[in-house]
Amino acid sequence: MRKTNYLEIIGILSLSFILTSTLSISCSIPAMIEEFAAYSRATVEFSLSVTSSAMIAMIVLSPLIAKRIPERWIISIGLLLYATMGILPVFVQSFPVIFASRVIFGLGTGLVNAKAITIIGERFTGNLQQQLQGIRCSMETLGQTILTLIAGRILDFGWNYTFLVFGVGYLILILYLLFVPKRESEITPDLTDLDETAKLTAKDMPFILGNAFLGFLMVSTNVSLSLRISSFLLETGIGSAADGSTIMSVSTFAGFLAGLVFGTMTKKLKHRLLPVSMFIGIAGLFTVLFSSNLFVASAGAVFIGFCVTCCTSKVFGSLSEHLPVNTLSTANTIVLVGCNLGAFTAPFVLKVIDSINPSLNTSFLAYGIVYGIVTIWIILKQMFSKTNNLYPIADCK
Repeated sequence: MRKTNYLEIIGILSLSFILTSTLSISCSIPAMIEEFAAYSRATVEFSLSVTSSAMIAMIVLSPLIAKRIPERWIISIGLLLYATMGILPVFVQSFPVIFASRVIFGLGTGLVNAKAITIIGERFTGNLQQQLQGIRCSMETLGQTILTLIAGRILDFGWNYTFLVFGVGYLILILYLLFVPKRESEITPDLTDLDETAKLTAKDMPFILGNAFLGFLMVSTNVSLSLRISSFLLETGIGSAADGSTIMSVSTFAGFLAGLVFGTMTKKLKHRLLPVSMFIGIAGLFTVLFSSNLFVASAGAVFIGFCVTCCTSKVFGSLSEHLPVNTLSTANTIVLVGCNLGAFTAPFVLKVIDSINPSLNTSFLAYGIVYGIVTIWIILKQMFSKTNNLYPIADCK
């Protein structure tokens, strides 16, 4: 067993700090809508969430890329694209340029995302590996919390300056290059081998797709909250755009805490964890819907953040529990695509909801109803499951 290198661990975990930070500047949306009045709200919102489509492409292509390009180059290029394209709107306030920069920004984030999850499994084993995977999940929400909070404070100087938070990518690149040593072989086969798809059975796919749908729903909820909370506070008169950033920071910090206690909750609640988490999410959505002040809205956001992290963690944990090891990488890739589709399609989902009722709080009601339907479905499936050990939507073999 090799000696634990804590600086290496810091360098590796820092990669996850940026993975869910793409919408940290969502507090700037009201000002951007005003700045780019020639474009619709949906188009402006889509310019921020379009990063997810590029991330999906990188996740799908990651097995091929990893076989041809060294890990060090993949991560370095990804961080450079993340930081450089991330801060470009600070200097260029042209909507087409911003839109293009967000696409390239997503490509960079996707390159880092593809490696940040597998690098721990490739370099560490045993209990340390599992501990680091748990900490890695918390690092995602911690990064989103801190960067969202900073963006909210910067907003007073101008909406474009909020994009400065993505400059953290340069710092993470330095940490990675200084503290994470090269592996013995720079080019190694990626664990996500496309040939493994053939090993998945017909009984596995409903289970995997059910997990992918739940991941889709959780990420869609989180992104929709990020896109709408600042505008919602302004519309209802209970807060400012900067307050929306604070609420999102509180929500993501609740997710961070959920990641830390997730293991304990799993042991105590077992198969009841998922429906309990969904009920917490429903409570959060309706709390925000009927909120009359910032405290109540923040409380609702805390419930939502806690639910999203618990359910997302359970999604990936259930794959490990129910699927053979040699199919996990493929299953994880499918679920990751589902999660990123949730982010990518969130503006379109909101647009459909707006066509029914333009009030900004309607989205919270719509998600609350969907959560209720899914929760009832999960409970019914668990009641009639022979093993009484069902985790998301569909039975596994």
